[in-house]
Amino acid sequence: RVHGGSRTLSFGLMLPTSVHHLSLAQTGPQLSGFEISPLVIFSILDHHIRRENQQHVIGTLLGQPGYDGKFEITSCFPVAYNDDDQSIENAKKFHKTLLELHQRVHPKELVIGWYSTSDEISSETVLFHQFYQEEAATPIIHLTVDPTMMAAHLVSGSNDVRLSIAAYMSVPITLGDRSLGVHFQQVPLHLNSETLAVLLRNRTNEDASSTTTTLLSDFESLESSIKQVLGMLDDISAYVEKISNGTVKADSSIGRTLVDVLSSLPQIDTQQFDKIVNNSVQDLLMVIYLANLTRTQLSIAEQLETLVS
Repeated sequence: RVHGGSRTLSFGLMLPTSVHHLSLAQTGPQLSGFEISPLVIFSILDHHIRRENQQHVIGTLLGQPGYDGKFEITSCFPVAYNDDDQSIENAKKFHKTLLELHQRVHPKELVIGWYSTSDEISSETVLFHQFYQEEAATPIIHLTVDPTMMAAHLVSGSNDVRLSIAAYMSVPITLGDRSLGVHFQQVPLHLNSETLAVLLRNRTNEDASSTTTTLLSDFESLESSIKQVLGMLDDISAYVEKISNGTVKADSSIGRTLVDVLSSLPQIDTQQFDKIVNNSVQDLLMVIYLANLTRTQLSIAEQLETLVS
């Protein structure tokens, strides 16, 4: 029987009333909660909007442990899934393939759990959760995102648009030495407000500067990104200088974040870095040249076709 509630979700069995030694086995380390990036929520909603002939969608959550006992959910990717008998096995293969490709680019990110745009707990939920638990080296979570509440508010024209998001961890239900099922217990979930503030600030600056949007070329986009990075480096340098002068009190969390950022940079010398950049620029110039050449050939072909006809 499937049970639902505002705080816990369970998948268990009907037991006789005479049973008094039923217990919830606590496994894994005690965590202080999970912190999720707003970009992950946007990606999940985008996956749900783009679904085809599906009631809900699922995907993999990735991140890394933080310093304060929280796991930081920093990214995700969708997993193909349909409501049929073979879909679960296909979804497992799809997950493993995408995970291998993702970790080639982000080797430090680990599997934190999985998400679903349905708040129902079923037998398939338990199967997926067991699969992800076998794949992960740490306790995983099941993130439920219910977009139907937000859609209802948008249809009604209400300004108070809300989104139902919750995180659960599974706890085995045991009867003596026997395992009877699992119990999904809700765990604390925090939204990374700093990332959200940066997104809102960038959007506000864009809206204030112009009401129209234009597509940037590759070089303009690269120049804009470099300017943003240089501006951030100037802010960090000014902050570190203020700490060195004693005008600002040092924050250990910010210091650890800076150390993580610096340690993630590749250790290469200047000449090797210049060579990599020059090769990338040459490749980009070659692509632009070939694109212009193809455009010119198409234009000549159209002119010849017009003359012949």
